[in-house]
Amino acid sequence: MGTRREYIQTMQLTKDQILKLEDYNSYFRQYGLNRLSSDQLQSALGSISTILGLVCLLPVTPTAVGVASAIMAVFSSLNVNEKSMVTGVLLQGQDGMANLRWQMDDNPDWEMVEIEVSMLQFVDESVKCIQSEPNLLRVKINGGWVS
Repeated sequence: MGTRREYIQTMQLTKDQILKLEDYNSYFRQYGLNRLSSDQLQSALGSISTILGLVCLLPVTPTAVGVASAIMAVFSSLNVNEKSMVTGVLLQGQDGMANLRWQMDDNPDWEMVEIEVSMLQFVDESVKCIQSEPNLLRVKINGGWVS
């Protein structure tokens, strides 16, 4: 496997962005489990293209094709044990985003949330994923931030 880096990132997200990040982790994981073909992965990523800039580290505006290629490169470099670890991490991140989305469902006055989340970056492939449950820092209500 290529170079990896783990770090904490602070993000401000709307409910729609949270849903799309949840989907992103799901598509990344589904490809790794051989449940999506490369064409299906590109198509799925196209449906969430507005958040690809949050997960792609390429110096150009990311496209579904570019991010799909990066994801394919990640999994092509993994052995069986590494693939299992990465798909497990992706599921943790997906579950974390789902839990955050449910919190927003329960609090319809929340316009945005600010979170800290653990990221796993695949340095050589210029792509990253959420790998944990987010830590909720504050919420935006009626245009103002509340801790």
